[in-house]
Amino acid sequence: MPVPTHAKVLSVLLALNVGLNVLPLLGPHTGQQYVTIAIAVLLLVGFLKGSEGARTLLLIGAGINVIFGAFGLIAALPAMSASGTAGLILVASGAYSLAVGLYMMWALRNQEVMQWMLNRSLGGALDDDV
Repeated sequence: MPVPTHAKVLSVLLALNVGLNVLPLLGPHTGQQYVTIAIAVLLLVGFLKGSEGARTLLLIGAGINVIFGAFGLIAALPAMSASGTAGLILVASGAYSLAVGLYMMWALRNQEVMQWMLNRSLGGALDDDV
């Protein structure tokens, strides 16, 4: 079974999330950052293995992203006019969070992605060429 395009995009987004969580480790860091990185890596690995539990957690996380992204976007709009570039960065951050959350929610409910994950969790048992 070929990998659906949406699964590839989700994999890239999850890997980007891991990378963005690793980036702060270049400076002073705390133990909490290691836990955050571990969770991000486990979600990526769980998605790639086709874990339904990881899919559920990713859907919950995507919903939280949508809520906070929308809130951040609305809260940043007045800051954009007041502080220029800093406000624009806040708007872009909120819009990115909202867009990624909505896309993840849609893609994780996509039939092709769900079938691909099921096939991965069953070790390829659904492949036609077995």
